[in-house]
Formats: sequence, structure tokens, C-alpha cells
Amino acid sequence: MERAARLDAQEAALDALLASLGTRVEPVEDARVARLDATAPGYAQYHRIGHKRQAAYRLLLVDRAAAHRDYPLVLDALLADDDLSSPRWFAQVLAGCGEG
Repeated sequence: MERAARLDAQEAALDALLASLGTRVEPVEDARVARLDATAPGYAQYHRIGHKRQAAYRLLLVDRAAAHRDYPLVLDALLADDDLSSPRWFAQVLAGCGEG
């Protein structure tokens, strides 16, 4: 799968998770991101994905019931993530679902 398709799949998985959590992350206009995207196509989407990932992680960290309820969506978001370090965030949330 090419990079653009992988980013689209990752963003779609995060959007589904965020929708289930009852929230939406709106993109923020940032001239720096626009300049970087002009020289590195896809950067704006990658940046947006990062914000969505962080928002979902923060919500799931404080709401273990949501992490348990949305386990399949969290797993989808984890598996769709190409970043080598960020999937550990969702793995941490999933590992905590068995607690308490």
C-alpha cells in the first residue's frame, strides 16, 4: 500500500475512534505546516493525524470504560499506524483495559 493510502487508512481509523468517543479534532491553520507540506507532500495530513492520535489517547487514558467499549476501534487505530513510536500509546491503553 502506498504512503498516501496508508495515511488515509490511519486517519479514517482515528476518525472512527474519535467519533465513537464523541469528539472531533478540527485542523488548525498553521503557516509552518503549510510550508512544510509544500516541500514534503503529505506532511499536513501526518501532522493532523498526530493531533487526532493524541486527542484519542488522552480521552481513552481517563475513560477506561470507553477504552474497553471501543477496544476494536482502538486496535484498528493501532494497527493502521505506521509511526514506529506512537502505536505504543494505544497499546498502553489496550493493556490497561483488563485492569480494575
